[in-house]
Amino acid sequence: MNWIQSLYQTYDNCREFVGVTEVGSAALLLPLSHTTQNAHIEVTLDQNANLIAARVLSKEDQQTLVPCTEASGGRSGSKPTNHPLCDKLQYLAGDFLNFGGTVTSGFAKEPEEAHKNYLALLGDWQRKNPHPKIRIVLDYVKKARLVHDLVDQKIIPVFAGGSDSAEFLHEWADKESEPPPIFSALPAGNSPQDAFVRWVVAIPGDPEPHLWRDRSIWESWNEYYGSTQDFVGLCYVNGEETTLAEQHPAKLRHAADKAKLISANDGSGFTFRGRFTDNDGLQTCGVGFEVTQKAHNALRWLIARQGRRLGDQAIVSWALTGQSIPDALVATDDLFDEEDDFLNEGLNPGESSIA
Repeated sequence: MNWIQSLYQTYDNCREFVGVTEVGSAALLLPLSHTTQNAHIEVTLDQNANLIAARVLSKEDQQTLVPCTEASGGRSGSKPTNHPLCDKLQYLAGDFLNFGGTVTSGFAKEPEEAHKNYLALLGDWQRKNPHPKIRIVLDYVKKARLVHDLVDQKIIPVFAGGSDSAEFLHEWADKESEPPPIFSALPAGNSPQDAFVRWVVAIPGDPEPHLWRDRSIWESWNEYYGSTQDFVGLCYVNGEETTLAEQHPAKLRHAADKAKLISANDGSGFTFRGRFTDNDGLQTCGVGFEVTQKAHNALRWLIARQGRRLGDQAIVSWALTGQSIPDALVATDDLFDEEDDFLNEGLNPGESSIA
């Protein structure tokens, strides 16, 4: 497992870059148990859990760091697992169904389940590892008026007739007039009911109201989520008894990438059907939760920061020492021409890791 060990070590070596966007680069080294999502709406709450502002986000400002679980970080299918804080309206809005919102098909038998699951996870986080900003978001969400407030703020367009009886407007049919900004913010084919929401909490004297940039929020979530994990075994990467990963991250090459480097047995769906018969995967090797999170986050960051792409293939080279190394795709003759430069830096040209 040299590749995963190298990536794990790379994350630890570069931990000062966690959560930092470098100048001129969109690459982001993620904190543990976090992912990135494109948000479409930003909601600002005051210290009393009242919505005081909302805005539609331009495509350049949409990338948002959000806490996630193992299940939500790689979610897909007809019944996607909710994120714990920022998510789509079907999870966040208690009045989503009142405006004619349509949940994903897996929730069709119990449409309220998506919102209930979100409230349960956010509430459990706040109970077990309290944070003042999480409490404010929870208090607001419990009011079940998010869509109503977004309609009042002219963020979400609805059929005419008053916000209490109105329904989501799914497309803009008037070709003679400019559509509301939300239609430009969403991916093609999506409706305003599909909007993803991120939170700002404005507390007097607090230096960081943007929850996705607040390190205390990252730490609070990591502490809470770590306390909920009880699948313990031998990690074959670091040789320690530790909490093992039950699922492994995706989104390595880009935000829509569902391919995984490490898969697992399925009991349904049969995405992967292995030869092992146990339910916990211990008939094969185990990988620690922290190890797989760090390794995948490091690889995702390296690909975005310095990777080379050939269609769907991504190639990246790096040195654990942080020293300069040859371009992985440079012509052999050119590499030999540069050999003296690398030797002068004290680096063997073969000293690199390639994934």
